[in-house]
Amino acid sequence: EGANFVIKRDYTARILGYTPAAGLALFRRLLINESGTHWTFIAHLGERTLVGATPERHVVLRDGHAVMNPISGTYRYPSTGPRLEGVLGFLQDEKETEELYMVLDEELKMMSRVCDTAPRVTGPRLREMAKLAHTEYFIEG
Repeated sequence: EGANFVIKRDYTARILGYTPAAGLALFRRLLINESGTHWTFIAHLGERTLVGATPERHVVLRDGHAVMNPISGTYRYPSTGPRLEGVLGFLQDEKETEELYMVLDEELKMMSRVCDTAPRVTGPRLREMAKLAHTEYFIEG
């Protein structure tokens, strides 16, 4: 098959004078200010606290029905907010489109192996968040 891959990115920060209350304050800010997320989380693990938000759900299985929403491509809003010409340029960018097709293809292969019937694809759609937007498809089966 192909040599498709997505480069993993992490963001790690240390907060001077950190307390669990500081982690909860950060979590609260995410809940209030971030839109379009599937999952906003906080996990305190003793010496480390994980706080984050993601628009992507890997897979949801309910009553024998599986749903995925592969996401790729990022349009970061200018400081003045999203602009129509910026969004249109992002949606017409060949690199962004090809990356989304690659991610869709990989997830479709996986869904085809676990679903009893052929998975159905809908999209692409624009997933709007507080400071950026992503393109996504939905796969159901």
